Amino acid sequence: MPQIPALRAHPHLRLDCSDAVLQPLAGLLGLPEQPEQLLDVEQVERAFNQVARVAAGLPARAAGLSERPGFVAALLVLRELMHHLGSGQLRLLQAPHR
Repeated sequence: MPQIPALRAHPHLRLDCSDAVLQPLAGLLGLPEQPEQLLDVEQVERAFNQVARVAAGLPARAAGLSERPGFVAALLVLRELMHHLGSGQLRLLQAPHR
């Protein structure tokens, strides 16, 4: 949190992520699979709202929510980062193969 003001000073801040845990995000949004996706904060918010609907009782399968462990936690952290940093864009990169 102490670094937030310094990071917010960059007006064109974009987050880049290639972590495998967030790979299902594009699919949750109904986007075609690509090596790189540019998502805006509204799309990340829409995905988070799907999680909220599941928490309110919608079956996860009906919402298209990933069963990958950690996905919901990573989405929550991403959403909060985008809001607190003022970042309007996420570049979701294909996860490296291990």
